[in-house]
Amino acid sequence: MKLGQEGEAKRPETVFLRIGLVCVFALVTGVVVLPMASQHQATWWSSICGALGLGVGNPTPPPPFTAPSQLGSLVSWTRQTDGLLRGGDASRGQALAAATCTACHAAAARAVDASVPYLDGFSRRTIYKELVDYRSGRRVAPIMNNVARTLSDDRMRDLAAYYAHEQREAGLRHSTADTDAGRADPIVKLVYQGDPSRDIAPCASCHGPDGVVAGAPVLFGQSETYLSAQLHAFRDGTRHNDTLAQMRTPAHALDDREIHELAAYLGPSASLSTP
Repeated sequence: MKLGQEGEAKRPETVFLRIGLVCVFALVTGVVVLPMASQHQATWWSSICGALGLGVGNPTPPPPFTAPSQLGSLVSWTRQTDGLLRGGDASRGQALAAATCTACHAAAARAVDASVPYLDGFSRRTIYKELVDYRSGRRVAPIMNNVARTLSDDRMRDLAAYYAHEQREAGLRHSTADTDAGRADPIVKLVYQGDPSRDIAPCASCHGPDGVVAGAPVLFGQSETYLSAQLHAFRDGTRHNDTLAQMRTPAHALDDREIHELAAYLGPSASLSTP
């Protein structure tokens, strides 16, 4: 009887059965038990989906990107869009800006309220995109939402032409990272090199010193108060009109000190080193 049992144990099908049972146990443990124990997945189905890299098995995106206003911009940079922008009239835009924009965005007004950005010298794409986002609710600011809702596409293009035509304010300084001090400064590194380990792309890759990606605004010389507020808004999810979360992703990795120092470095009062 003992010899019979030993022979049975050595049969190939018995060995394969035992191996199969071990594999099933390992699969259930790794795909269901451990993910549920981590408290990141609530059900066995969500645990399986999460372990297989399929999300939580729910077609609805998780917060904070579920509301229509949080899904990015409605503007697509196509040849048609660029062609329409080129049709904006700067003279009409100047008259419209005098009646609609300068009360808040003129230099004298910004001296009173530093949370308001300057607009002079922004590209047509930047002005147009932000106005469309305000009108659609993709970007939320009550005063600007109300103003943008009164503007037609043609008027937005005229305003974009006017502000792109205006010269940027004198005294805006462009810094360089090509110095020993710059290369050693962690904030300068964030601006020009980023931090790949934290999914932070360099600011300059999109914003340059002069804005190099469609719709990306110039940063140098902007109000420190405004820059800090916008970085906090992207980080906290209260601003979300960045296509594909291009700003929310890096901003989420920044701490308060880094936001403060980035805003100070880019702002007009910063003491920027040059070679």
